[in-house]
Amino acid sequence: MFGSFRDMAAVMAIMSYMKNVDQDDPQVKLICRIVYGVYLVIVAVYHFYITRQIEKANDQRKIKIPIQKNPFSPPPEGAPTEEEKTVKDYDTDLLIQQRKSVLTNTAILAFLHFKMGSTSPLIVSTAMGLLKLTDEPLTQLHIFKRPAEGKLERPFKPEPNPLLKMFGMDGGADATPAAPATEGSLADSSTTRAVGEELAGADDEDEEEEVVEEIVEESEDEATEVAAPTASTVAADAKSVADSVAQDVSAKIKSVADQVPAAKADTEKTVSEMKSDAKETVAEAKSAAQDGLDSAKTAAQENLDSAKSTAQDTLDAAKTTASGAAASAKSTVQGLVDGANGVAEEAVASAKAAAGAVSESSA
Repeated sequence: MFGSFRDMAAVMAIMSYMKNVDQDDPQVKLICRIVYGVYLVIVAVYHFYITRQIEKANDQRKIKIPIQKNPFSPPPEGAPTEEEKTVKDYDTDLLIQQRKSVLTNTAILAFLHFKMGSTSPLIVSTAMGLLKLTDEPLTQLHIFKRPAEGKLERPFKPEPNPLLKMFGMDGGADATPAAPATEGSLADSSTTRAVGEELAGADDEDEEEEVVEEIVEESEDEATEVAAPTASTVAADAKSVADSVAQDVSAKIKSVADQVPAAKADTEKTVSEMKSDAKETVAEAKSAAQDGLDSAKTAAQENLDSAKSTAQDTLDAAKTTASGAAASAKSTVQGLVDGANGVAEEAVASAKAAAGAVSESSA
């Protein structure tokens, strides 16, 4: 009971504080996400440690577990109401249920935070989760090493709902404590004494039966008068809470629905802009590639023309040099030939002169 009121007080304190915080501030959202992320890391380490402790203990004692009834599918007649498990399997199943509960809670919080824009549930869930971890029977048994007695005796009994217990509707409670003496109980005691006096003053059994019937009718009327306002008040409060929650959820859903067309239009606009940018980029790339190709062709053609011109100039120079060399060689040869002819003619003339001199000397 103390834990339930402690949790309610913690929730009210956190909600009161979060009202004074700008929950639309990006920095506040980041801090809340980090806090919840740290909580998930703590839960993961907790589950890992408890699993190791369960495996280490390896308790194979058998215990009988009541089978939970499905209200939508009642079991057939004669079906077993209990099942037998080892302590190790029982603790492991409880840990798996806790893990599934954390995952489900995380999925719901993700929807509320990212789709609905709610930030305070992250902090509330973190505080409630940490408080609940300290109260878990597995924490008390495997971390604090407390004996499995009383509330920690397996199978564990569910915690009573404080609201249902307040209205006397908690069926999970083991025992209902005696009500304190109030004005109503004192009135009932005086009524009981008056009834005893009336029964004592009755003359026969018929009168006693009549007195009893009158008392029963009066008690039923009084019970109806007392219970009707309480039931109507509870129903009105429940209806008010349900209407408030329904209006809040409806407003959130309407807000999200209103945002869907705008988000769709923004997405289509973004896709269109991306397509246009992609087309422009492709066109620019093609143009740049074409310019590069044209420049390469022009440079290659210029280099080819320059090479041709250089080769032609070299060929012409070679031809000119060869022609000059040939003419020079021809001139040199002609000079040598002319010189040889002159020498030969002079030799012939000298020979002829010598021969004429010899002929004259002989005559």
